[in-house]
Amino acid sequence: MFPRFLLKHVPNVESRGCGHPRCQPTRLSRVQLAAGRPRSTTYQNLASHLRSSPAHRFQTLTHAYAERVVFDGDKAIGVEVSIASSPKAVDQRLRFRAKKEVILATGVLATPKILTLSGIAEPKELERLDIPVVASSPSVSRYFHEHVGLSIVAHTNVPCPEGFHLTEDGSTTHLGNTDQFIGQIYAFMNATNNTPGAAGPLDTEVMLLEGCLEGHLTLTFTLILLQARTRGRLVVQSRNPFSSPHLDYKPLSNSEDIQVLANAIRLLYQGVFASPELAPFELGVSPGMEVIGDFHELAQWIRANIYYYSHPTGTARIERAGEPGVVDSELRVLGTRNLRVADTSVFPESPSGHSDAPARLAGELCARSILSNIQKEEVDKEVAGGPSVQLRGYPVRMPLRGFGTNGFQGEKVKNSLRSFFQLGGRMIDTALLYENHRDIGEALAAGTVPREEVFLISKIPPTEMGAEETYTAVQRAVDELGTHLDLVLLHWPANFDKKAPLPRCAAAGWRSCRAQAWRGMERAQNEGKVRALGVSNFGVRHLTELLADGPSLPIAVNQVEMHPWWPQLRLQKFCREKHIQLIAYGSLGSSLLGGATLRSPAVVKVAKRVGRTPAQVLLRWAIQQGIAVIPSSSSVGRMEENLAIYGWDLSAADMEDLKVYPADRMRIFLPDPENAP
Repeated sequence: MFPRFLLKHVPNVESRGCGHPRCQPTRLSRVQLAAGRPRSTTYQNLASHLRSSPAHRFQTLTHAYAERVVFDGDKAIGVEVSIASSPKAVDQRLRFRAKKEVILATGVLATPKILTLSGIAEPKELERLDIPVVASSPSVSRYFHEHVGLSIVAHTNVPCPEGFHLTEDGSTTHLGNTDQFIGQIYAFMNATNNTPGAAGPLDTEVMLLEGCLEGHLTLTFTLILLQARTRGRLVVQSRNPFSSPHLDYKPLSNSEDIQVLANAIRLLYQGVFASPELAPFELGVSPGMEVIGDFHELAQWIRANIYYYSHPTGTARIERAGEPGVVDSELRVLGTRNLRVADTSVFPESPSGHSDAPARLAGELCARSILSNIQKEEVDKEVAGGPSVQLRGYPVRMPLRGFGTNGFQGEKVKNSLRSFFQLGGRMIDTALLYENHRDIGEALAAGTVPREEVFLISKIPPTEMGAEETYTAVQRAVDELGTHLDLVLLHWPANFDKKAPLPRCAAAGWRSCRAQAWRGMERAQNEGKVRALGVSNFGVRHLTELLADGPSLPIAVNQVEMHPWWPQLRLQKFCREKHIQLIAYGSLGSSLLGGATLRSPAVVKVAKRVGRTPAQVLLRWAIQQGIAVIPSSSSVGRMEENLAIYGWDLSAADMEDLKVYPADRMRIFLPDPENAP
């Protein structure tokens, strides 16, 4: 490739020799290459026009230093900023409050530092700095990697024209004029597997620059390692926001990086410098062949001549399957709400090329996600049944308020649903074990609410696990209800009733049963009997096993007992990280307890403070954490009360007061699903 390009400018070079005028290097300026258009910046393209708009809200501050993100619980609510002419001369500190979200786009070095100072990092690091933990995120500041490069200059016998490639002080340079610094060739190659015709990663970039030294043309070949395997980390040394973090990074620590660069250099020497087409140019190249032929000497030369290329990535990387990260696929910081990162720190791997355009793409993708969420919020206002949530992996939105029908049968469930629909409720939770499917089906058929506005959930008991058995159970539920299911769940991870018959799959173990049952539900979903799939009463171990067994469709929901006395923090964190929506049952306790949860001093205290009922406080506790609720009540007044849990918030102090655990931690309903095999 290289000889062909060079010969395009010097035809018949073998017969004419390098003294011929056609051998003289020529340069086309960038202005001409841009067809007369002036060069522009990212700011000019994307932001400058906002200032000419009368409706713009875009503002910039100079001498402003972001110190930390401000949180209310796990919700980002603003940013603290110092206005300072220098780090030692802070004029004022400001706090900006966010109406929607906080976007962190401060780069590979500053982003992990600000996350750490905000309480998002490895807990031991935060403890060392005496910073309260907002979210445990061990991947913050880790996995730093960088493009590194080196240059090989080839001297030729081609004279440079007078005044060609002069620097500002009048000397010549092998890199060309600073105002015309542009490569003649950019090539990307695989130096990991150099078998002819073999495929492999684009792990090396080669850039050719022309210049002049001592009156003769030089060709500078810059080799850039694109996929370095060496990783480093940042260490935040102080709570002082003006203190620089320490970078613990030793380039080429991974021996594979040395091998790839050595391969690339040898390919360059063998394929380009030794080519017969370049012989007339009398190339003089350093290092010499004695270094190239000895791997130990070549490795030493590489280490001595390596330099950073200023394309760092990875310190707040996206979480991927089997690999921990800091943000999800929509750049939201895991373990928090309303906080995103939009810079190259989110890249889990270096791009195989320069990172300036991918950096802009990170901002573009972040903006798209935000706009998409805003559109969803607008849709939420119109969704029947009130605010809803998108179930991951399915074109389905689920209301966050529902009605549990356990213990409701006959006219009781029909009358209750009639009142529930009149009050605006739309989500119904039932199960085959509740034995009320036909009653609910009749209520749906007799009601005035269109079926498409109702979100219907049912559950399959463990006695009917197995690929064929679960599929048949779903079909029976659909037949009894007289309509499709919007969501079907595996009711329990195993059978606790010793009197109940065991399914055939139990002979191979309950883990096998759960995997087979999931395949049966997937079949029902593929046939249109069900719109989304999930589980109920599954612990972290059960979810981990089911995910490891390779379901074709995502686990969208986990319905579990959850309330201030049994918050299941570990399960909450796991489901949040895996994008599994939680539905809480037992939010108001059990009648068997005589209303003990509703009479709890902590709940009563908060209820008086916010001017709401204890039941509303307990339901809001879940809703405010993004957890759906399905309380049960046949009383119209109580039903209306249970639905009135939007339009107001519990403060951080209220949520703190409701942390009655671990002293009063207890389950209300038995058995404990964590004990399931």
